[in-house]
Amino acid sequence: MNTLATAQTSPSIGHTSTRRLATASSVGTTLEWYDFTVYNTLAALIFNRLFFPSFDPLSGTILAFSTYAVGYVSRPIGGVLFGHLGDKRGRRVVLVITLVLMGITTGLMGLLPTYARVGIASPILLVMLRFVQGVALGGEWAGAVLISVEHGAQHQRGRNAALSDRVGRRPVYAAGALLGMLWAFVFFVLLESRRPALIVIAVVIGLVIHSAMFGPQAAFVTEQFPTRVRYAGSSLAYTLAGIAGGGFAPLIFASLFGVYRTSTAISVYVVATLCVTGVALLMARETANSPLEE
Repeated sequence: MNTLATAQTSPSIGHTSTRRLATASSVGTTLEWYDFTVYNTLAALIFNRLFFPSFDPLSGTILAFSTYAVGYVSRPIGGVLFGHLGDKRGRRVVLVITLVLMGITTGLMGLLPTYARVGIASPILLVMLRFVQGVALGGEWAGAVLISVEHGAQHQRGRNAALSDRVGRRPVYAAGALLGMLWAFVFFVLLESRRPALIVIAVVIGLVIHSAMFGPQAAFVTEQFPTRVRYAGSSLAYTLAGIAGGGFAPLIFASLFGVYRTSTAISVYVVATLCVTGVALLMARETANSPLEE
């Protein structure tokens, strides 16, 4: 019996390999999203003062969130570029390249001079690095996901949402969308109370509801495509949806609040986007109990 056959037939080797791949995928995604989240937090808190100081606080925040949107707009470019490479050259190579690229751009952002030192060149450099950061993330997501999905057992492809492996991707996703519509209003009521305990409750329950959608999302999206175009197809599906659903969301939130001076307008916007999610779920096919298409 040769080595390849042994590896294929030995449960212990198969389980070990699957665990290693899942760990690599999780670590890569965690590092990449950490970099992305750090930027988002800084954009909300201090970028308006560092890079757009000549504007009033609200306008500066809106401009900072505009640079946030750049990272989403550039994602499809990474999806096309790295998706093609991933389908031709392999998932792991592309995953490593995108991780390194993300780390370099994030490090360079930390070294940027402020507007007070170099003027307009400062926000321009920030936007350029944010663009590259988005390209990297656009290529990374599918690579990390596919390493786990394509090597996992059919009944365990749901990864973080085991419930979706049992009852299907669409019911779990739909439950999250419906609960999200309700929580969109409760969330801001608790937030506006300015009581730390209630704010924590708002965020924690919101994240639980979000996980009902984000958990099965990776498997659900990638399972829609055949192997030969799965990397590119899932990358584009994820990144294009991200532009509409996430890229401009902070900018829209800040603008809506600036116009209406109430969080209700933001809640209505959230409900509208979740309605689009519902339509997409109705149009997509259920894939939980189906083998991956070759």
